[in-house]
Formats: sequence, C-alpha cells, structure tokens
Amino acid sequence: ARSDSAQSKMMSGVGGFVLGLLFLAVGLFIYFRNQKGRPTLQPTGLLS
Repeated sequence: ARSDSAQSKMMSGVGGFVLGLLFLAVGLFIYFRNQKGRPTLQPTGLLS
C-alpha cells in the first residue's frame, strides 16, 4: 500500500508536469501563430 500511494503521488506529479508543458506549448503555439498572422506593414516601434 505504501509503494502504491507513492506511485500515485508520482503519477499525479508527472501528470501535472505534462499538463503544464502542454498548456505552455499550446500558449506559445497560439502566440507565435498570432505573431505570424499579423500584417508586416505595422510599425515595430511598439517593441523598442
């Protein structure tokens, strides 16, 4: 029972880590896709 609880704890930790990575990847994907979708005629003075 002890190893079972430790395994479930580890699995939940790994699951949370993978979920975090997934959300991060999706967020970056949407961000970069929006950046590409913007017209390049816009002045880039906002960044500087």
